[in-house]
Amino acid sequence: MLRRDFLSTTLIKGFGLVGISTISATRNLSSHTSLEEAQFSDLIASWERRGFKVFRHPHSKPILRDGTKTLKASIGSSASILINPAERKVVKIFHPHGITVGGTPLTQSSPDVLRFFYRKEAEILSALNGFHGPLLLEKDDVTQTLVMEYLGEDLLTLEKHKDLSLSEKSTVDFIDFNLRLSALGYRRLSFFKTNSYLRNGRIAYGDFKDTLTESSVDPNHYLAAIVKAGGTHFPQSAVQQVIEALTGKTILPSEIQRIIANTELNSSTWNEAHKV
Repeated sequence: MLRRDFLSTTLIKGFGLVGISTISATRNLSSHTSLEEAQFSDLIASWERRGFKVFRHPHSKPILRDGTKTLKASIGSSASILINPAERKVVKIFHPHGITVGGTPLTQSSPDVLRFFYRKEAEILSALNGFHGPLLLEKDDVTQTLVMEYLGEDLLTLEKHKDLSLSEKSTVDFIDFNLRLSALGYRRLSFFKTNSYLRNGRIAYGDFKDTLTESSVDPNHYLAAIVKAGGTHFPQSAVQQVIEALTGKTILPSEIQRIIANTELNSSTWNEAHKV
């Protein structure tokens, strides 16, 4: 039996540089291990030899269990993340045998879906070229690996450990980012705090699997996503301003609430829009 030791790293402050603790984790590669699993193990090991460590988000919680085994966590779904704080780089691997930042198997593990996610993320990162997001430094189409700029602590971590104060600049950042996405033909349907960051005091965004082609997005779903982002990505008082800037419409508060009440942003809607 071949045994490989992995270093599973917990970053106490999200993607931050403070409080790194190392936990030993072991994967056994037996005769039952598939070639794909072995190749993925070798891929992870190669990055670890370069100083990268597997990232586990400290605020991820189990939401689905089978006895003592966690099947699904609150954070992470379709990629494995490794970080090298010294080089200020993040590696994202879209592989069916990957492990999420929540420490669970991928919930989106279809090779076709992962290929779709990888290609879309690479395309959008290249087009944005660091505009309110990470710079794409390297990509490998064979292993479906992206190497990106390290962005720092995510908004969830900042919210839990520091004062997360949103200024007028955050409203401008949110509008500018989404207008640029729209110019590229995309709209984002969710703004999770774990995929959003502060870089030099300005909001930046990562993870584009929930960014859909503009023609496939229901306008009400887009409006709901904008309103839901209020208070965490820009001040709640700026919701009307953001809606008008991104949709060209002025919508009464009562109408907004009616639309939100009748709009469910769920996984079936999301998967249907992707049409993978």
